[in-house]
Amino acid sequence: METTTNTATTINFMYWLNNYNSFTMQETFNEIYGESLGSHLYNKWINNCHDVGGTRGLIKLFYELSKGNQELLINYVTENYKS
Repeated sequence: METTTNTATTINFMYWLNNYNSFTMQETFNEIYGESLGSHLYNKWINNCHDVGGTRGLIKLFYELSKGNQELLINYVTENYKS
């Protein structure tokens, strides 16, 4: 069975989601979204972590993002993380 680009991107994103480095998350968000929005999203993620845990907090944040910001995150992971 041949793996499509969408499937490979999804698999890679899921591995990143489970293995991201929480110590560099603010830097990652700032790189993707700029310092102002990056800091805002980092703080939302931290609050989510306290509510539901790290990975689940990131999933919750992902669903709170606009489609354009979801795409920016997926593109960043695709370009910078290899499972």
